[in-house]
Amino acid sequence: MSSDSVFVWICVAAGWLMILGSLLFAQTRKAQDRRFLQFWQNTGLPMGTERMALTVRRRIRISGTGVLVGFLAGLLAATVILLLRPELVSPPFVWLIALPATLIGASTFDLGLTLRESRILPLTDDPRPARSPAVVLADYVSPGRLRAAPLLVILAAVLAGGALWLGLVGMLTPDVFLQSAALPVLAVAGVNLIVGRFAARRMLRQTPSAGTDLERAWDDAFRAESLRSASMFQTIIAWLAVGAVSLGFLNSWGAASGTAWSAGLESQLFTWGYLATIIWFGHSSATGYSRGRLWPNIVQPGPPADQTA
Repeated sequence: MSSDSVFVWICVAAGWLMILGSLLFAQTRKAQDRRFLQFWQNTGLPMGTERMALTVRRRIRISGTGVLVGFLAGLLAATVILLLRPELVSPPFVWLIALPATLIGASTFDLGLTLRESRILPLTDDPRPARSPAVVLADYVSPGRLRAAPLLVILAAVLAGGALWLGLVGMLTPDVFLQSAALPVLAVAGVNLIVGRFAARRMLRQTPSAGTDLERAWDDAFRAESLRSASMFQTIIAWLAVGAVSLGFLNSWGAASGTAWSAGLESQLFTWGYLATIIWFGHSSATGYSRGRLWPNIVQPGPPADQTA
């Protein structure tokens, strides 16, 4: 077995161990208490009643478990691909197949659960009027974070179009570019962005079952958390598309000129872009941002009604 194969299988095995370990730990009382208190502190919302605390705790548990199960589903898909197509075993597999698969899995499960659980209290037969004014995505995720993924997908598409044009005029080796992961990863990034934005807008069109302002504010906090996570995953995958297209461009340029332009760039492009996105989206609180936009007048809370409910 080559060193590349060993590296890829170690990364896949480490992914399984990390996600399974996180999933098991997330079911413990200690982890749930910590997540509950951290989420409540980040939102800055009153807890109100013991019933509210129980409902918030339940929804945090469902959301956290759903994201981890989504990670597992995506990693399972990547593992199956690796078993069926062993010729794909190489370091780029980790970035261009395994990572997008896990992120898409997590995003799909998270948005799906948020669509299903978009209520802070049990649904009643009472009609709930649509909120006025209607909310938009920018009420939950800052405009810069919302624009990052579309701009990166557009950049990747422009680079891909330029590579194809240069191939037609003979400045690149088009077969090398077409055989690279550039176009498949670009297609995945584009489809993921479109489907994710469609799901997000559908979520915003839902009439919430929450009746009071406090219930709606908590519902908005959960929406903000899911929408920012989805935007972060979309941005990471969009950056991977930029990296894949850039590497395909450089490889085809190198094939035409007899040089190795992309040597050593793969891990640098993907790693630094991934880390920069994680740091950027992790700066400041998603729930704090949405609260400032939608519920600036709700009073700062005291301790929750029952922190260990």
